[in-house]
Amino acid sequence: MKLNVSFTKLFKAVEKMGANPVEIELNLERIEFDPIDVELETSGKEIPLNEIDFDTGLASHKGRQVLLYIKDHSYRDKIKLALKDGSQGNKFHVCDCSTIKDYKKNARKRMDRYIVMNKLTGIFPIAGTNQLTGKYKEGETRLKVCQNCLVHLNYSNFTSNRSAVLNEFNLEKFFSTYSSFFSHLPNSSNEQGVEKYSDDWKQVSSEYRKSQQFICSHCSVNLSTQAHLLHVHHINGVKGDNSASNLTALCADCHRKEPYHGHLFVSRENTVLINQLRKEQGILKNNKWSEVYEYSDPAMYGILKKIEKDGGRRPNVAYEILGDFDEVIAELELAWPKNKECIVINPEDAEVALKRGWAVWSLKQVLDSFPEFTRRVH
Repeated sequence: MKLNVSFTKLFKAVEKMGANPVEIELNLERIEFDPIDVELETSGKEIPLNEIDFDTGLASHKGRQVLLYIKDHSYRDKIKLALKDGSQGNKFHVCDCSTIKDYKKNARKRMDRYIVMNKLTGIFPIAGTNQLTGKYKEGETRLKVCQNCLVHLNYSNFTSNRSAVLNEFNLEKFFSTYSSFFSHLPNSSNEQGVEKYSDDWKQVSSEYRKSQQFICSHCSVNLSTQAHLLHVHHINGVKGDNSASNLTALCADCHRKEPYHGHLFVSRENTVLINQLRKEQGILKNNKWSEVYEYSDPAMYGILKKIEKDGGRRPNVAYEILGDFDEVIAELELAWPKNKECIVINPEDAEVALKRGWAVWSLKQVLDSFPEFTRRVH
């Protein structure tokens, strides 16, 4: 729709008042919403289990990370119990865990009972008929995550810290952890009631980053050539407190690893870029396990914890394969150069590594065959 409005009289009135004209620029950007994103973030979509993509080891649908659950709670009075207490309902799944594998193998079980969603609030629509009374009910409740999924991924080192991980499990943080695998990222949860930044935050942030010479206060990477990847973090968590003592500059990678920052989604491309700059500046090191965790993609943490516990050797983080003219032609998330074993997220990088004689593993392959993998990196 085109608007044709004349502001001639308004401008004449302004001129009479003696006000100086100010140039303004309107940035009218049309945002396209894919219907599949709207569906996944609201009601969810029912699809057969065998059509859900587990190629990365994580549940996905049309390039989107999803979770899946059984909406139907028609078993005795399960619907009533689940609406009152979500922990009494069906668990939701986030990966190709042993429960999902069992469902796929068991032909007697229905393959079309799962709903896929990527809504981050943790609230799920459920429904069911009481089989004793025939009464139908529906509503929303907060379901619990499947523990077999967390074991399979060793999410947040779950196998060594079950209670804390379960109690603190948050879908925003979970989706952010594995965001490198997906080009389409879900929206953050409802921000109603969440404290907002001050009106002058954009200016405050810009001036503060300049004052810090665009250097991350944690890892010391200089982002003057990629200023958009340097964030300003509120130390006490109060977004309206812009006092100098409450601000610190953090690269996007360090920022997302701060507590309570699961809402920060950092693409693989940006993670790679930050690590390339760290390497150029002599920052990225792999001399001890703490440095491996500091610089690696969060999606690798669960695997790294298992390797470390199993006595495996430390990998090189963000290992670069060079071409004939010493240009970077591939970046490997984790690499063991001595025996040419690596874990790679990007398929194109994996293809380059294969051609160069590397044994390339995906996250799914490592998760499904961990005993074999860990023997090869000892």
